Amino acid sequence: MDLTELDPPAAAPTGAALPAAIPADLRRARAAVTAVFFANGVLLSNWVPRIPTVQDDLGLSEGRLGLALLAVAVGALAAMPMVGGLIERFGSRPMTILNLGLLSLALPLIGLAGGFWQLSLALAALGAANGGLDVAMNAQGVAVERRYGRPILSSFHAAFSFGGLSGAVTGGLAAAAGIDPLPHFLVVAAVAAIGGLGASRWLLPAAVDRRPDRAP
Repeated sequence: MDLTELDPPAAAPTGAALPAAIPADLRRARAAVTAVFFANGVLLSNWVPRIPTVQDDLGLSEGRLGLALLAVAVGALAAMPMVGGLIERFGSRPMTILNLGLLSLALPLIGLAGGFWQLSLALAALGAANGGLDVAMNAQGVAVERRYGRPILSSFHAAFSFGGLSGAVTGGLAAAAGIDPLPHFLVVAAVAAIGGLGASRWLLPAAVDRRPDRAP
């Protein structure tokens, strides 16, 4: 075969679009949302291994403990639609910061509870703050994903799972060491608040959630 008859290799198209570089502020926003999801998982999962200790300390029956735990769902159901409306008005950034702060405050309240009703109120506060944070941080995550131009929301949920795993281990170790729930919760809340709220300064601004019909 005459090699001169072979077609020359095709040249690379000169007009091919290259992937757009991700701006630094958007990468920081992704890191901030990841930190918030992780902190959320840590805060929630540190409480679960301490349930038997809190039950014993307060002398609660299985039935009364179950009723107290139901307050978590009640608080979440009450807060989630409310926070959704507030996000439309104020944006997901301030709502994420507010609810992460409230969740960090709610966790130690469980350790301060002296009886059934106090525990129920503390758990309702925990559920409300967690439900509000769930709505707000997911709205912020969607806004970041939309600007990335590719699916990244699952990475935030993975961060929540890793935070949950870390918190479960921490809570289990604290329970095994006989540490009282209150100092345990105070340390966890402080660390999570410092990390999550510290990173939240990189969240996208409130304007990213504004609907077109609400734009000024």
